[in-house]
Amino acid sequence: MTILGSVLHSFYNGLENIFEIIAKNIDCNIPVGNKSHQELLHQMASENSNRMEIINEELYIKLREYAAFRHFYRHAYSFQISWEKMKPLIENLFDVWDMTKFRINNFINE
Repeated sequence: MTILGSVLHSFYNGLENIFEIIAKNIDCNIPVGNKSHQELLHQMASENSNRMEIINEELYIKLREYAAFRHFYRHAYSFQISWEKMKPLIENLFDVWDMTKFRINNFINE
């Protein structure tokens, strides 16, 4: 279970790193503070004067689940990780990655 939790943690961290690059280099605004992770994800779901939205509402909702798990994983003991909570995230991981990759490629090719 800990290994799968680590995979989910790494997956979302990788996405967040991409989002931070966009926020820094295109938006010129990286959220800071207690809610910075939530704000960054919301920022990627919003268009601004520099760019279109990176992720749509459907993907935003899905990625919030991965972000929430990542937060839990960082602050929990490994024995607290439950398969029931991880199962849908693991099962949908490749679909969510494909959706995210598609959206990022659309953004790059605009």
